[in-house]
Amino acid sequence: MEQEFVDEQAYRRGVPALWNEVRDGIGLALIEFNARLFGLQEATAKDCTSKGQWCLRVLKSVDGSTIEVFIDEAERAVKSAAPLGEPSTVCRYRLKQDRSGLELFTESLDAQRVLSADDACRAALHDFLLKPFPKMFVDSGKIAIL
Repeated sequence: MEQEFVDEQAYRRGVPALWNEVRDGIGLALIEFNARLFGLQEATAKDCTSKGQWCLRVLKSVDGSTIEVFIDEAERAVKSAAPLGEPSTVCRYRLKQDRSGLELFTESLDAQRVLSADDACRAALHDFLLKPFPKMFVDSGKIAIL
């Protein structure tokens, strides 16, 4: 029983650091997205509390659409949700083997794969930002039009 209490404390202590990594990953993804679009379709993020303490709302200014990316501590998962949609799990988190902190991971039928926060955030925002794919973007310093 003692180990379960120790592990739970490690999870609780680790979430703020994990959230900082996720928030930074979202910021990096938005910088990359905005740089390719000359500000024509700017996306921004700000803290929100609709899904709890660990939540960011991303706004796409071209159409006013939003998505929230958040940590669900009960399910030990990073999730995303459109305003009227059901949350979907982007990835889960667990204690590292040496119990030094938390790590993000995905599961498939035959394996688990550790993810960086940047990769998790790109996955969370991919469809929101890139479907449909922007018709104009920067390609090798020039404007590309599809």
